[in-house]
Parts: sequence; structure tokens; C-alpha cells
Amino acid sequence: MANQFSGDFTLEEVYLYSVYNTQKIDIKNLVMEINLFESVMSSALQVEILIQDIGQNLISTLPIVGQERIQIKIGSRNKIYDLNYYLYKVDSRTIIEKDQTYIMHGVSIEGLRNENFRICQRIDGEKSEDVIEDVLKKSNFSGKKLQKDSTVFPFDMYVPNWRVFDFFNWMSIRSIPEYKKDSIGFLFYETFDGYNFKSIDKLLEQQPYPSNNITYKYSQGNVNAVSNKEADRYRVMNFNFPKVFDIYDDLRAGAFCHQSIYLDLNRATYRVFKSNADDY
Repeated sequence: MANQFSGDFTLEEVYLYSVYNTQKIDIKNLVMEINLFESVMSSALQVEILIQDIGQNLISTLPIVGQERIQIKIGSRNKIYDLNYYLYKVDSRTIIEKDQTYIMHGVSIEGLRNENFRICQRIDGEKSEDVIEDVLKKSNFSGKKLQKDSTVFPFDMYVPNWRVFDFFNWMSIRSIPEYKKDSIGFLFYETFDGYNFKSIDKLLEQQPYPSNNITYKYSQGNVNAVSNKEADRYRVMNFNFPKVFDIYDDLRAGAFCHQSIYLDLNRATYRVFKSNADDY
């Protein structure tokens, strides 16, 4: 869902359905915070809902066991989005007497289907966009709308029991757009309006929203005594760094301690390079 900003949405409804749809519970009043995630780097929509459960203890009384459906209706300008997610994780649970908080994590249904749906078939002379459309419709994997850009060359290959999204992403980075034949690379991702198979070059060359004259920047909200409502629309509210660095990861990947052997097949020789943490 492009071109939306903080404050553009209104939360209309939030319902939780039991696994077998035998119960429908209005949890809107329990919601403290909702974070909706939509990214060109993700093949499925995700949501995080912070719940303050006072006295009801939904986790035990419903009970919540996973794969419950979460229906969220949000208003944006003149449009209502009816979104459905499926619960796959509950964490950060804190209990103080009858008051408890926890975070419910949900994903679009295809995110769960992707984990147990495999492709094992021959692809004979089909283009990426046609293969993706066929697979999405196959076995009712997804009935969502697909917006796609055209590619140049067809694929002739055997798919060796891959997950759906893994296969799509594999094809994406090897597809050449008809729009710009001297480049390569597509993105497969989901938005609130459906699935997209888009050329990276075409996305980058789109007109910036709302114009080239607008600059998005981060600034503290309490710095200026007088708020500039127009400027506030393009102010980055917050940003974070999920991981700055982790020496353990670097060490385990061999960044500081490794042994490499390079073979020269033509000369029938080899060279050994060694390094360890002490060198650094």
C-alpha cells in the first residue's frame, strides 16, 4: 500500500477467530499497538499486535494455539482495507495479577502455505511471470491479484522440490525485463492490494511521491515549539538498527579466523592462506 503516512489510517475493527472458526471475538479494545509490515523484500504481509489483556486471559480461555485468524479493518482516506492474518507466534508475555500483555505475530495465509507446499515439476519454455501466475493459482495456493512486468527469455528447467517463494525469488534475480533488456532483476512481493512481480529498474524510475521537491528527514518531535503540519507529513518518525555488529557472527563466518585453499588447475598448484583472530 504505497503513499501512506503516519496518521492516515483509522482502526475500524479487530477480530480474533478460533482455529475452527467456532468463535469470533472482538479484541479491538485490547489492542495497544498494531504494526503492519509491507515490504518489497517480503513475499508475505506480516503484523505485530500488542495486546493488553485485563481479566479475559484469551491465551488460556480461547485457547490460543496458533493459526487463529486475525481480521483487521483499517480506513485510509476513502478506502477500507479488510486484512486477514494468521497467528504463528506469541511472545513477550508478561503477567501481573490479572493484567497481562503479549505480542501476537501474524502472517498472510500464503506465508504458512509456503512452508509445506513444494514445487517439483518441469518448466518447459515458460516465462517467469507466466510460471508465477500458474503456481499461485495451482491447488488454490492464492487467489490474490498479481501485477506483473513482462520478461524476455523463457525458462527450461526442472524445479527440485523447492518452496514456492524460494522458487519465485530464484527466478526473480535471473529474469531480464522486456522494459529494459540491458538489465536484470525482479522483485516478488506482497502488498495490501495483492502480489507483485516487478522489474527493479522500472520501480526505481517511477516518479517519486509526491514530488522531487519533498525531502523526508528525521527530527525530534519536541524541538520546535510551533508544529509545521505540512513538514510533519514528511518527517521520519523513528528509525532503528536491528543489528549494528556482532563479533560472534563474524567469528563463526570466518571473518577473523579461517583457512582458504586456492587451486590453480592449469598449473596444478595450490596456495594456502591462514589467518586468526590474533592477526587483528
